[in-house]
Formats: sequence, structure tokens, C-alpha cells
Amino acid sequence: MARTITICRGASGVNNKIDPARISIDLKSGIVELAEGVNIDIDDRNRIDRCKGFTATSITSASHSMFDCGGYVLFVTGDALTVLEASGSGYTTTPIRDVTEGARMRYAKYASKIYHCNGHEIGYVEDKTAYPWTNPAYLGQTTTRTFDDPPLGHNLEIHKHKARMCIAVDEEDTHGIYLSEISKLSRLIPPPTAGKVKV
Repeated sequence: MARTITICRGASGVNNKIDPARISIDLKSGIVELAEGVNIDIDDRNRIDRCKGFTATSITSASHSMFDCGGYVLFVTGDALTVLEASGSGYTTTPIRDVTEGARMRYAKYASKIYHCNGHEIGYVEDKTAYPWTNPAYLGQTTTRTFDDPPLGHNLEIHKHKARMCIAVDEEDTHGIYLSEISKLSRLIPPPTAGKVKV
């Protein structure tokens, strides 16, 4: 009768520093080093498992500019900013606003709002609903400054420590980075307003 030999009971990890022919094998424990590992997890007891794979959705058109919002994903497909979310055993997609086809979208999250811009449109999403991002009425001390709607930038980021939105603009007659005014209305989470200061 043939004797059973255990070749592998688990793995200690991937060793890509040495020649695969010299990979170590502990015959007593059955723990080996792997020459490579594709889509695997190795737990703390050396067990090898497959990583969870991808699940196909019903989306077959070209898509780009994805952003993880926590419980759902924003992305652009065709000429629509779209919400992708799990529902039951599948996924649903809901277009929430028209956008310029082919223009890459940029996102920045602040509190419960996800601001977006692509050089042609600017706005924000809150609770899976798209809203225009316009300048709210100014509340504060009398000032000689003017406050405009945010510019149609192609990139945006939030300076979290100062609660300012930065928007990069690169148009024929306008170049630069615009900064939003800091709101004085809320001390805990001051939302960025649409006023701008050219740097």
C-alpha cells in the first residue's frame, strides 16, 4: 500500500526574494513558502484561502471616474453621473444627473456631501441625490469682497484642517487655484462655501 505524503498544509507567505526552486518546505509541519500568490489570503494559522472575487453587474457600457461613498459608489457611464448600490442579490444603477460625456469626474467628500467637478459641470451629491453647487447668501459682517459661484474646475480637494475647498481651473482666460471661504455658521463642521480667493 502506498504511503500518503502531505506536501502542503499551509503557507507562511510569498517569498519572491529567492529562486522558486529553492523555496523552503517544512516536511514535518507541511508549511511552505509560496513562489507567488494570486488572489489569495493567508490567515494567522497559515491557511490559504481564495480572495473574494468580483461580481458582474448589468453595466456593459464604458464607465469611469468611480468614487466610494460608503454605502454606494458614484461613477460616470456615458453622459450620466450614476449611483451603484447593492440591492437584494444584485446591484442597481440610478443615473442622478447629466454630465459631459468623456469628461473625467473628480470628487471630494466633506461631511455628508460629495462634491464633484469635471471642467464642465460642478455640484454635490447628498443622500444619493445630485444638487447644483451655487453660492449661498452671504451671512456675516459687511465686506467689500464679492462672492461668486464656484468656478468650473477640473480638479478639487478639501483642505481638511482649514475647511476650505480648493478648485483648480485651467481655461483660456482663467488659470489658477481658487479657495472657498471658511463658513462661520457652524463651529463643528463648517461646510465650504462658494466664495473664492485667487492664489
